[in-house]
Amino acid sequence: MNNIDLTNNWIVIFGGSSGVGLATVRKLKKTESKFFIVHRDRKKSFTDIAPEFSNNKNITTQNLNIHTKEGIKETRNKILNNIGKNKISLFLYSVTGANVGNITDDDCEVSYDKLNYTGQALAYNFHFWVKWFIDNDLLAFNARIIGLSYNGSQKAIQNYGYSGIAKATLEAINKYLACSEYADRLRFNIISAGIMDTPSSRAIPDFDKIIAEAAKRNPSGRLTQPEDVANVIYLLMQAEALWINGAIINVDGGEHLLA
Repeated sequence: MNNIDLTNNWIVIFGGSSGVGLATVRKLKKTESKFFIVHRDRKKSFTDIAPEFSNNKNITTQNLNIHTKEGIKETRNKILNNIGKNKISLFLYSVTGANVGNITDDDCEVSYDKLNYTGQALAYNFHFWVKWFIDNDLLAFNARIIGLSYNGSQKAIQNYGYSGIAKATLEAINKYLACSEYADRLRFNIISAGIMDTPSSRAIPDFDKIIAEAAKRNPSGRLTQPEDVANVIYLLMQAEALWINGAIINVDGGEHLLA
């Protein structure tokens, strides 16, 4: 049934020190896969954040800004030095670095720069890395490629304009990848997660008000947790999920139906 070899392969996570990224590491550690984790925490190492992995020899980490030329070069070199051909079973793109606010709040030049930066951080770099993995024969047969989105890609949400546009672009990129010549050996999907209380989300203005309203509005009666999303990523890694490709999967308890 086209099983993925998780025991001997690698899971690559960009944005692995908090939120969905960290929850996914914790969920998938029992697979005995090797992990390559990129994160950006100026004053903390990955094991400072997740001390339970301090003696885990299957985890390789990179603490830097993945959105810079220097960060890209250093990460590429480290991946090539550590990961062999056709050995990546999962690439999870869970990075932050977006601008917050409404696109009409700034003058034209500032707004243009913010749109460019956020689009690069949340969408264009996703395509860059997927294509780089493909060009260097790093992805295993039937590898899962997963990006994270949010309902703000489909609906106008206050203070989420820049990120919403970038997430819509991410979804479009994923759609075209899923219909490309790589679809016979790779699976591309997007998880549209509900509002979560994470460090990156806390940068959104009036976030306390947003999460209070979201919890009341959610038909399931609570906010989405990073672990909810990690559970679905685990399911997508199973052989039975092979035929899921090009999907936008809502993992929000039904929040998107009433937003």
